[in-house]
Amino acid sequence: MASKILVFDSHPVQYRVPLWQLLDSHVPGVLHVVYGSDCSIHGYADKEFGQNIVWDDPMLSGYSYTI
Repeated sequence: MASKILVFDSHPVQYRVPLWQLLDSHVPGVLHVVYGSDCSIHGYADKEFGQNIVWDDPMLSGYSYTI
């Protein structure tokens, strides 16, 4: 029986999500990610860039998660 992995993260991040998707594709059902916010999915005002930032990568597919 495979161990379960529970990840706590602030929000979906474009360079971490591919790791969660890959892990779930190799060992389905072992991973669950809990996010504190979905700001990167819906966008947020970035003061340093002076504009709204939102990622267009599908960051909530291919693995189990809760926001």
